[in-house]
Amino acid sequence: MLSVSGVVATIEVVANLELHTDQGWKLLPDNVHMWDVPDTGTWRMPNRQYSVPGTSGDLRFVEQHEFIERYGVTTPTFRRDSRYFRVALYLAE
Repeated sequence: MLSVSGVVATIEVVANLELHTDQGWKLLPDNVHMWDVPDTGTWRMPNRQYSVPGTSGDLRFVEQHEFIERYGVTTPTFRRDSRYFRVALYLAE
């Protein structure tokens, strides 16, 4: 059996952008954000609330009528929902 050792290279929090609708929070596709953190403590995974479209800098701007047709809400509220950590390892035998 081979022995493998590893060194942590990076740790990132991975969060999805969600929209609040009448049915609850809805995941918006292709809107994932990651940021570096020094460890995997649960306090490193905050859920970040946004109330104005575009404040996080990664939304595609659409016409108001298109947004209402697509999501069924006229006053959008967004949040970043932290889901998990992404850990990159350097492995060696």
